[in-house]
Amino acid sequence: MENQSVNLLSQCNAGISMALSAIDEVLPAAEDPHLRKTLHLSKAAHENLQARTRDLLRARHATGKEPNPMAKGMNFLKTHTMLMMRPGDSSVADLVVTGCNMGVKNLHRYQNRYPKADPECKDVADKLIGLEADLANSLYPYL
Repeated sequence: MENQSVNLLSQCNAGISMALSAIDEVLPAAEDPHLRKTLHLSKAAHENLQARTRDLLRARHATGKEPNPMAKGMNFLKTHTMLMMRPGDSSVADLVVTGCNMGVKNLHRYQNRYPKADPECKDVADKLIGLEADLANSLYPYL
């Protein structure tokens, strides 16, 4: 049970790190003040959840997993290429919504893979899924 909890938290930590990196990459390209505010608020919520995730990992004498460097690099290239080719809020929203959808899908996969994780760890995954889904929903008007 403890191993499944650590594994789920580690995957959440990697997902949060990836989300924060993606938000940081697109923020300079966001033009609409409401879009920028939405991204800043989501970043703050992700940072708060990351702190909780890391606290839970430390309590279990574990460290969090970082995102796959190859995936992070490919995301960086895709983001910057798309923003060069089609700058603007629509592209920012498209990139973030795609990332959110991928994150939600992966988090559900990890929840299914680690069903014996303790409730506190499952709650972190549920909160992260909610953050990602809410962010995607708030960006649909920009697509």
